[in-house]
Amino acid sequence: MGVSTVIPFASVASENIPQISRDEMTKRLTYLGASKVSNFSIDYDIFYPVYPSAHMETSPHSQNNIHVFHHSDCPHSTFCILDRGSKLTCENSFDSVLAKMKPYFSPKKSQTGTSVIEIKGVVYAYVDFIFRVGGIYFGPNPKYFTLEIEYTACEYQSKCKALIEEMLTDILGTDKRAFNLWAPDARGDQQDQEQQFTVIDSIEKYLKILTRIKQGNLSLSSSSSAYDAYNSFTS
Repeated sequence: MGVSTVIPFASVASENIPQISRDEMTKRLTYLGASKVSNFSIDYDIFYPVYPSAHMETSPHSQNNIHVFHHSDCPHSTFCILDRGSKLTCENSFDSVLAKMKPYFSPKKSQTGTSVIEIKGVVYAYVDFIFRVGGIYFGPNPKYFTLEIEYTACEYQSKCKALIEEMLTDILGTDKRAFNLWAPDARGDQQDQEQQFTVIDSIEKYLKILTRIKQGNLSLSSSSSAYDAYNSFTS
């Protein structure tokens, strides 16, 4: 894949984040010239340690949960992100390994009885851009909506920052305030030093939004613009 970023643009549960309805977002993409090409889905579950270590008992925030994702664009892969930052992309046969780890890691569904979280919606394409307009489902109805913008012609974040920034400006409005697309990279912006952007990097952006939802920290003040939301979830 190319380089992508993900922002929340509407919430059924809160009026304190930028409100652009899913229909309005679709109209804006259509007006831009994008056309529907397919659907997409991402499912997400958490595996919690069954027996916390002694270190976790003295420091609860150090618990190392396993966040497991499946993406419809990569049907043969399983993506895992640990709380401590480690990321793993493997064949979907890893799901059977996770099942055997139940004595040590328990999925959220086993603990709460709730199903996994799903993000699903419609994929649009325009020249070298892919747009994924998705709803976040904690049950039968979506509670939040997200927009993922992927620039397929580049695999390095620093090389296409301006292009994605310009596309966001076209979609979100006429506000021209400067904003940063990514947090500063200590390794610099040289292409030979920067790692290629992969699917799991995109999934990590969804995880950041889902984590803030669970923490009740997704909402912004009523005076915040869509650009404030964008800055908040891409830094």
